[in-house]
Order: sequence, then structure tokens, then C-alpha cells
Amino acid sequence: MENKETKTPFRYYRRNLPHFHPKNAIFFLTYRIDLSLPKEALRKINQKRRELKAKVDDHRLSSTNKDKLLFDYFDRLLAAQTESQQWLVNADAAQTVIDSLLYFHHKRYDLICTLVMPNHVHTLLRVAENEFEESLTLEEIVSTHKKYTATQINKILNRKGQFWQHEGYDHVVRDEKELYRILVYILQNPVKAGLVDDFLKWPHYWLNPDYVKL
Repeated sequence: MENKETKTPFRYYRRNLPHFHPKNAIFFLTYRIDLSLPKEALRKINQKRRELKAKVDDHRLSSTNKDKLLFDYFDRLLAAQTESQQWLVNADAAQTVIDSLLYFHHKRYDLICTLVMPNHVHTLLRVAENEFEESLTLEEIVSTHKKYTATQINKILNRKGQFWQHEGYDHVVRDEKELYRILVYILQNPVKAGLVDDFLKWPHYWLNPDYVKL
């Protein structure tokens, strides 16, 4: 299936999607490096949060749409940061993130897609209890991944200190339609940020061929 609006050249396959609940679900994850947003950007996010909350309180917007709009706004600001730390432009650092996620593919989760931006990461993965070799919660999976990659990337960059921001964003994907929309969203991230004119030219991503065929 080709998305004509965004000109994304891949076909999406259904392939045994799970029941969508927290214990057996596909998660959309976003996490960023520490201090990758300056104070002015954080001020804008807090202002946008207040504006959207007011609309929810006035019944002009649902809580679900509020969260989606706030995340989209946050992600655009994150991608636009050129003055903040851009540690993940280092090819070895970016590959460390991808390799770490692939190491536990089919062991702790099914990795569907990951894309590493200069200062943040988008990942789609499926977690199902009692199906994989090692059954861990999403929090345990993310914590282990962040701890390992922070240590390895700090070595690569010859730096010390906190690498990842403590908080992150996770969202349970509700159905096949939303999964396809999020896949397009992730792959178009470097295009929207003006880093490449075609996501295929971006070097730091991985797609599961069971879900996506380029």
C-alpha cells in the first residue's frame, strides 16, 4: 500500500496483529537525549498544554485528541532544535541504539520499526506476555535499553553523565489503521525536519520485513 499523500513507498501487511491491551500490545515509544530542549521550547510546550487543557475543560476537544496534538507539537519542536545537543548524529551512536533494540528482537518483544533522529528516537514494538523467551514489562524493557545504550554511547562520544531524559512517551496502538499512520509518521520524521527529502535516504532506521515491504 502506497500512501499517496506523503509518498511513502512501502506496503503494509496485516500479519497477525495482537489484541490491543497493555499486556499484549504494540507500543509507540519516543525518548530523547538529556537537555535536548531549551527553556524557551519547554515554555512553549507548557503553554500549548494549558491551551489544549482549556479546550478539554470546555468540551471542545477530547482528552485523546489533546494528547495527540500535544505530542505532535512536542515532536515538531524537538526535531527543529539545532542549537541543542545532537549526539545521535554520530553514526556509531545511532547504530548502537538500533543494535540494542535488535538484540532482544524475538526474545523480549517483536521490533516493528525504529528510527533514530539527532536528538530523539521513535520505536514501535510488540510486547506479549508468555510468548517470548524473556517476559519483561515495557518499563523494564525500556530501562534496560536506555541503561545499556547510555553507557555505550558515552564511551563512543568520550563523555560522562546522564544521556537519556528520564521521562519518555509511550502509547498503545489501538488498531491496524493507527499502526500504519504511526509507521508513516515515524518514517517521515527526518523528511519533515528537513534532513532528507526521502526517508529512504536517512541512514538510521530499521523496519521489520514481516510488517513492511519497501
